[in-house]
Amino acid sequence: MPTPCSACRRFSRSCIVDIPSGFCSECLARGSKCDLVVTQKDWDKLDALKARTRSELAAAEDEQESLQARVRRLRNQLRSLEEKEFEMSRRELGSIEELEALERAAEGQRASSVAPPSSAVVSPSGWSGLDFSALEGLEFPGFGDETVQVSDRSSSSA
Repeated sequence: MPTPCSACRRFSRSCIVDIPSGFCSECLARGSKCDLVVTQKDWDKLDALKARTRSELAAAEDEQESLQARVRRLRNQLRSLEEKEFEMSRRELGSIEELEALERAAEGQRASSVAPPSSAVVSPSGWSGLDFSALEGLEFPGFGDETVQVSDRSSSSA
């Protein structure tokens, strides 16, 4: 026989076909399965295995496509969130810089509008009509030896 069965090929035996059975005499003698003759049952089994494998492959490919689509969606979502984070950081930094500029401008305005320090403290507006003469000569504990002196502008010094 030009093509031995797989068992005879594996063990380097001579594969001789037993005409009545269609199988090799070595396999029949040993009681092993001989694949020398392919039966319709073998073809059907092979077709069923191929069909099942194709089905599993198609399902795996669908799953893979679905998974890849999910990965793309998640990557796009992450990219979008990172862009949003960058934009929010940029806006916040801009707001901080703007507030700092406003504070510097306000400090500059305060510094230019504040009169040079004097020894007398000016009373807040609305206190000009109050009489502080009753406080003259009083000592306040915790403020050293200082006493309240009333000036003609109704201001006090501590």
